[in-house]
Amino acid sequence: MQIKVATSGFRTVNITDVEGQNLTATIEELVRTPSAESARMRMAPDLTFALKLSDGEHVFELLGGGTVLRDPVTKRVWQFEHGREVLRSLLPYRKLPAA
Repeated sequence: MQIKVATSGFRTVNITDVEGQNLTATIEELVRTPSAESARMRMAPDLTFALKLSDGEHVFELLGGGTVLRDPVTKRVWQFEHGREVLRSLLPYRKLPAA
């Protein structure tokens, strides 16, 4: 499975199908839950990535060390229990040059 990670642009990264399916299922389940109100302070994302969900490709940001998932388009935010795992697995790809 491919996931796009933002560097100076978006770079496609291959992850295992199992990791991709787990990530997709976790995020789809999470975004169906009520979101929290976005914080007023500005916080730079730890990681920005694009992921294909059932209704198309979405861009998400991980903030707060991976504990918060934000949709930068709708400004919706969610507490993300598995975000640190995602951050640890995808953060090394951020240092690669954009494709």
